[in-house]
Amino acid sequence: MNYLMTYTVDKIETKNDIILLDAVPKEGEVFDFKPGQYVMLALYDKNDAKKEIWQQRPFSIYSSPLNKKLLQFAIKIQGEFTQKVANLKKGDTVGISNPTGFFTFNEKRMRDTVFLAGGIGITPFMSAIRYVSEKNLPNKITLLYSNKTEADIVFFEELKTISRKHKNIQVIFILTKDTPTLWEGEKERIDKTMIEKYCSPFQEKYFSLCGPEIFMESLSTQLEEIGVEKNRIDMERFN
Repeated sequence: MNYLMTYTVDKIETKNDIILLDAVPKEGEVFDFKPGQYVMLALYDKNDAKKEIWQQRPFSIYSSPLNKKLLQFAIKIQGEFTQKVANLKKGDTVGISNPTGFFTFNEKRMRDTVFLAGGIGITPFMSAIRYVSEKNLPNKITLLYSNKTEADIVFFEELKTISRKHKNIQVIFILTKDTPTLWEGEKERIDKTMIEKYCSPFQEKYFSLCGPEIFMESLSTQLEEIGVEKNRIDMERFN
C-alpha cells in the first residue's frame, strides 16, 4: 500500500466524459514533482466509519509543478472507479500518493521534443507545456494532439492561447471522426507522414507518446521506420 496524503476536493466538473478534478492538500503545500509524473488517487469507503480505502488508481498530474496550491487531474470516465470519482463533491476527502514515474520532461536534455497525444493522453504533456510556458523556457515543443471530435479536445482554448504566446510551442490539433466545416487542423490519424510534415528534421528530437496502447505501439513502430532511434522514444506505461 502506498503512503497516502490527505487532499480535499476543491473543484470538480465533468465535460464530455472527462472529469476535471482540483485537489488541495489538507496541510501545507503540494509536494515537488516532475512534469509528466503520476500519483495513485485513492477513494475512501464512505460507509466505513474508519474511512478504509476502497480502491486506488494511477493518474497523471496535469497541473504545473510550479503550482504549489493544488493538484489537477483530467480523468476519462470508463468503469466503476472513475464513475465514483465523477460523483465526488467539493469538500470530499481523497488520498494521494507521492509522485512517481519516469515518463517525465527533462528541460536540460529535451531541448527539442515532440509530444504525440491520443485523447486523454494529453494530461502529462499539459503539465510539461504549462511548465515551459510559465518559466518562459526556450525548449521547443511540438504537440500533435489527436481526438475523435472537436468536443473531445481537452484544454483546447488554453493550448491555442499558449501556442500563440510562445513561438517555441507548436500545437497541431487532429480530428479523426467528425470535422467541422471550418476546421483548420488535420483530419487524418497521426502517422509517419504527418510526423515528417511537422517534425522534420527529426533525428535529434525526442518523442514522447501517451494514449491508448495501440496508438503508442503503432506510432513507436512508425517512428523507428523513419529513422528515430529507440532511445529517443518514450511511452507512458505507468511503471
